[in-house]
Amino acid sequence: MNKLLFTELIIAGMSGNNEGYMEAYRRLKFCGFDENTIKYIIYSEIIIIQKRNLKFQKPLNKTFWWVNNLDKYKDRKLFPFSHEKYFLLDLNNISDNTLSLGELISYYDEAYYISHFCENAPVNVLKETLEIARYEDYRSWIVEEIYSRFELLYRIANNIKKADKNITDIDKIHIFYDNEVHIIMSYKWRELMNIPNLWEAYTDEYFNRP
Repeated sequence: MNKLLFTELIIAGMSGNNEGYMEAYRRLKFCGFDENTIKYIIYSEIIIIQKRNLKFQKPLNKTFWWVNNLDKYKDRKLFPFSHEKYFLLDLNNISDNTLSLGELISYYDEAYYISHFCENAPVNVLKETLEIARYEDYRSWIVEEIYSRFELLYRIANNIKKADKNITDIDKIHIFYDNEVHIIMSYKWRELMNIPNLWEAYTDEYFNRP
């Protein structure tokens, strides 16, 4: 389970493996989310997965979206629609393009690799991945969506209706983001390049990183 991203745990749970649900719950508790927010985070993933009948052909740590398809995307985008099409804006109106948390993390991770380290990427691929991963803050539409989604779910769970520009529980979101990114980096890139993993995600090692 330690190699799976959050969405993969939910898919495992939906397939009858309760360990998937238990690990998803443990991770969110590790981040410090309250019970109601945990419920809505898990629920939102379930309805996205159900709406899209989402299944991954390979584990996300073995999936390469652009890297293995550079010719395919040299003349078109992996994300052809406006960015909002991929966002979770309303729990009652999930679209066929709404991305799961695992996909958002996985896409950002690979976009970062291509935009910073891949020397043979076509111009079109480089442009799209730079839009995603030039920055690791709200200027990246994927990072913005991850944080905005948790904000939305926190507000729904706790019946907060006040329009406030400050993201609620940002430290908890940071912990989730850091650990999920670390999982994909550890088992996609470090394992591929035989680089030792310096700390284990979702353990106390996170707070004592070298």
